[in-house]
Amino acid sequence: MEVNLKTWKQDATGLDWAGAYFRRIRLNEKDLCNVDIAFSDLSHADLGKSNLHRAKGIGTHLESARLSGCNLQEARLRGASFTNANLHDANLVSARLESADLQGAQFNRAFLQDAHFDGANLTGACFVQANLKNTRFCGAQFDESALKTVLKAYNDTWKKAVFDEDIWQYLCREAGFVPQNHQ
Repeated sequence: MEVNLKTWKQDATGLDWAGAYFRRIRLNEKDLCNVDIAFSDLSHADLGKSNLHRAKGIGTHLESARLSGCNLQEARLRGASFTNANLHDANLVSARLESADLQGAQFNRAFLQDAHFDGANLTGACFVQANLKNTRFCGAQFDESALKTVLKAYNDTWKKAVFDEDIWQYLCREAGFVPQNHQ
């Protein structure tokens, strides 16, 4: 089936795009719910305000992709590469991004409640005004600049996130916060 993506307006729910090459494609404001993008190359793609609810994408390449305002709720993107991706205002509630490469990713004002970033590389990532309630960061790699932005999370929700003990202690020290207990 040949599709003209410039004029395409239909629902793409459940499509299998595993291994596809969509580098620099414009798919903003598209309904891509349940799409399989495993091992696909969507680097530099424009997916702004698209619906990728429950998308599956092990090993997907999303380097420098524009995902601002995107719905990635319950997406499964283990081992995906989001290096320098723009995820401003994105919904990643309950998303699974274990072992993902998120170096330099921008999560400003993103909804990350209950998301899993276990084992992810978050060096240089930005979390200013992101909601981190119940977000898991076990085994995740941070640098100092990323941790400083964690402290600027929405309404101090970093206090309800799960970090490795050394990261948790660092954040508490930097914020002057004395925790009652840590998960």
